[in-house]
Amino acid sequence: MRSLGLAVCQSQPILLEGVTGAGKTALVDELARCTNHAATLIKIHLGDQADAKMLLGTYVCTSVPGEFRWQPGALTQAVTEGRWIIVEDIDLAPVEVLSVLIPLLETRTLFIPGRGEVIEAANGFQLFATQTLTPLGSAARDQGHQRVLSHLWVRVVVEPLSSAEMGMILQTNYPELAHMVPSFLETFQQLVKVTSSAPSSRVDPDVVIVSSSSSNPPTMEDDSRIVASSRFFSARDLIKWVKRVHRVLKPILDKAGSSNTFVSSNMREIVFSEAVDCFCSMLAKPSVRRRLTHAIGLAWSVPLDRIEYYLELYKPAMSASDSQFNIGRVTLPVLHQEQTNRLLKGKSKEGVFAHTKHALALMERIGVSVYLNEPVLLVGETGTGKTSVVQHLSEQLNQKLVVLNLNQQSDSADLLGGFKPIEMRLLCTSLKNKFDMLFKKTMSKESNRAFVDRVGAAFAEQKWPEFLTLLRRVVKLVDAKKDAPKTAMKPKLREKWKAFAAEVAKLSTQASPKSKKNAPAPFAFAFVEGALVSAVTKGHWVLLDEVNLATPETLERLSGLFEGGSITLTERGDIAPVVRHPNFRVFACMNPPTDVGKKDLPPGLRSRFTEFYVEEVENKEDLTTIVSSYLRDMGVAKPPVDDIVAFFLEAKKEAAARLTDGANQRPHFSLRTLARALGYARQIVHPYGFMRALFEGVCMSFLTQLNRPSHPHMILLIRKHILKSIKGGPGSGPIPKQL
Repeated sequence: MRSLGLAVCQSQPILLEGVTGAGKTALVDELARCTNHAATLIKIHLGDQADAKMLLGTYVCTSVPGEFRWQPGALTQAVTEGRWIIVEDIDLAPVEVLSVLIPLLETRTLFIPGRGEVIEAANGFQLFATQTLTPLGSAARDQGHQRVLSHLWVRVVVEPLSSAEMGMILQTNYPELAHMVPSFLETFQQLVKVTSSAPSSRVDPDVVIVSSSSSNPPTMEDDSRIVASSRFFSARDLIKWVKRVHRVLKPILDKAGSSNTFVSSNMREIVFSEAVDCFCSMLAKPSVRRRLTHAIGLAWSVPLDRIEYYLELYKPAMSASDSQFNIGRVTLPVLHQEQTNRLLKGKSKEGVFAHTKHALALMERIGVSVYLNEPVLLVGETGTGKTSVVQHLSEQLNQKLVVLNLNQQSDSADLLGGFKPIEMRLLCTSLKNKFDMLFKKTMSKESNRAFVDRVGAAFAEQKWPEFLTLLRRVVKLVDAKKDAPKTAMKPKLREKWKAFAAEVAKLSTQASPKSKKNAPAPFAFAFVEGALVSAVTKGHWVLLDEVNLATPETLERLSGLFEGGSITLTERGDIAPVVRHPNFRVFACMNPPTDVGKKDLPPGLRSRFTEFYVEEVENKEDLTTIVSSYLRDMGVAKPPVDDIVAFFLEAKKEAAARLTDGANQRPHFSLRTLARALGYARQIVHPYGFMRALFEGVCMSFLTQLNRPSHPHMILLIRKHILKSIKGGPGSGPIPKQL
């Protein structure tokens, strides 16, 4: 903090370097709070696809048709207004973005090429940037062009907190767990050690633990190498782990008293289960996840049979009532039915959701995060059930879920809102309602019946210029008499008239001046809030699908939500953030950034999520439960559940080995493919019969996407498993028309 303060006093650009979770941003936040800059602090998250316009600005439309105004970017606003700004993950920025910063770093001037402006930094302007280092001390992403600019920064290295400092923080915030803090720290240090021992700074998801003794359960002291995921463990994960444990154990410890430092086996299992969620559930490799889970369990003296039970057999219990929903170790409140009838209007809860071990375990993890108001990131291949689990949980809680699909063309205006053309009638309707209410409270409608009728007639005939002229006349009349002694208005009513006058003046500018007298204007522009803003204010849940495909500008605008804060609608001219409803929760889904066109989230942003990896369901017991759930109401005494499961598993093997689709690529058969086949069979079972419906559903989902050479192989699989009960056996004759 002292080094940071000295650099700020010199008005020099500051580059903070440190590992993830070292407190780089927290230091700037605290310094801003101490110097009264916290309210105006701007934060930007950069990525390798960042655009310079996000920093400089762009032209946007206004409420007047055909008029555009310059909307300064975050950096331009900070330079002009003398504000503090933090550029997160500067090492990920492309050359185009860095070239914008060069004159600002050298001479404290900002050049805007599109407008030919050169802006001198105002007094008070301060530029901060952060760069994430690996635990080995190297940059998380070594950029040659970033090293060229290194001499222009005042570098401040933020060392990770020592064990003593972290222990003091944990004991201060969670005094009930003071006797367990050394164990927390020891476990975390060993986790960091084994996950940062990889020779490469980039995590390889296929690397497994190589232990000196593979026959014995691993321990933290094994000479092994465990690679976490695409991010390293940080102090943020440790604090989250202890916070979760404190939530569960606080009632037990309060009852036992502060002098009792005994840690029971039940308490150890609670600590173990929370550690698995915080450190192991993000791992994509099952073997790595299993071995790290064993290591954590043994560090907390959890018996091996309990560890195996948690890995293989644990299936959270689920129960529901009118007021609460329980899943495993968390209980969530259910919204009152009267409150949710309006929210869920028109939404059907019908559908099939199988309560498999895989789905219930994931729902329990998400439920704990919902209870603690943690943003959730679900990573997994397409069709693994990421969205379905969140949707099912929201329905159980009578909570509306808004799903927003992001892509590389997604703009922040799609989520937050923007100026859009709408009919004048909609805008004038609001003014008409306000006029009726205010006029009745201020003047006598009977004495002014003719005027009121003229206003009503102009509105009914959609003569908007005449309608607005009449409203401006009554505003002038009210303004002239509001200070008269006999007609003085109450302050609250006066403020309402003032706001009404502003709306009338704004809408008057949107009426086309070139239009004929009394001709209705076809449309006007008004700011329309996006689905995300509506969800934040009303307390809905939001699921951002394919969040890693969103542009850096969009992610930067949403970053406040991931940190427990809110968003500010600068497009509308707001300076205060939108009020966040206490029921609002944010979820994000993404595919692993392994395919072409897929990218990763910026590490500084990703570390703020509670991350869970959703693996594909290949367990026969879970698949049997899923298939049975779909076939339950189809009127078949003994449905071929095992045959369908066997077909699905063999189809996945064939797809990986020799099948190709229409683009000569390997097809991807997922749980979604199976669910689509069985769902279609449910829809047509009554007119066509069970076997025909099942055959058509399987062909629609598994066969139609394949190219011609792969068709015979899939037909053989269908005959072998799906049609084997048909007379003649598999592989005999053509497919009959009636099965």
